[in-house]
Amino acid sequence: MKRHIIEKAVKEICRKKFLFTEPQKIHNLHQNVKNVLRSRTGTFLCDCYKDWLAKELAILSQKLRHHHGSRLLQCLEEVWSSFYMEILPVLEAVLYLVKPKGRLSVRSVTLASFRDIVFFSEDIEDAINTERELISPGIRHAILILQSVNDSYPPCKNRLRLESLAAQICSPFMGYFGLYENGELVTTSNEPAAFAKRRPSADVGPRRISRPFSVQPQQMETLNQLFKKAIRHKGQKTLKVNSIKK
Repeated sequence: MKRHIIEKAVKEICRKKFLFTEPQKIHNLHQNVKNVLRSRTGTFLCDCYKDWLAKELAILSQKLRHHHGSRLLQCLEEVWSSFYMEILPVLEAVLYLVKPKGRLSVRSVTLASFRDIVFFSEDIEDAINTERELISPGIRHAILILQSVNDSYPPCKNRLRLESLAAQICSPFMGYFGLYENGELVTTSNEPAAFAKRRPSADVGPRRISRPFSVQPQQMETLNQLFKKAIRHKGQKTLKVNSIKK
């Protein structure tokens, strides 16, 4: 039930229907998030959030449909401005306790979803190439912010597409493939070749515990039982050895 409350809040925020008039609304949502994180399904909350967000962003991307050229860029700037200034900060405030896997944050997960679902929902590259001299500050801001989201390594396809766009609006520009000037790659980076030579096992980091044992009492009890059993077994083995010696 608490998870449905969080889902409803995400929908209201994305549709700009989330009202702060209700007393302690944010506080109550934080408590719901805490309770879900402490439950058995807590580790799946981030995945659920991605699914909820994807549905809402798919609706948001409909505003870009059937637009081309300068009109597409204008609509995208309006959508980005609304998302970045009104939706993203509230999502961060409500879900700041949620810790995605790795070094990601709710902010980076949300921006990456916007990049994949909204920003590249239409042929934005063609519109930018056509209207390169008339690119607004809002579109430049969107490209540079979204390109800075490091959600995977090596960079995913859409992040590399953003790198190419960023190189066209910002010169010089340093990206994954190297140094760009006026949109052209002038100095190639060794990073792609170095990554290709790495063994797969070299990129596997240490295993991380998804949640502290203090919020998983069943796991703690199991470990205690195993520890006590090992101690008893060791004690019995010692007594048996001593009796044989005697």
